[in-house]
Amino acid sequence: FALPSMRPGIELNCLQTSSTIFRAALPTLYMVIAENQYGSMAPTISPIKTLGVNTSTASIPAD
Repeated sequence: FALPSMRPGIELNCLQTSSTIFRAALPTLYMVIAENQYGSMAPTISPIKTLGVNTSTASIPAD
């Protein structure tokens, strides 16, 4: 049995806040579920990507 609110629209505000927090927490929830299923997994380290030209610094002996 719910009593009417003194402030109209407060229920809608509470519902919107709850759904916003729920959507923001979903990625964390999936990470926790995965860790519980598979254990702690080390992060993958991707190779460093560099751009440029390979240059040689080897010296050529003079005759």
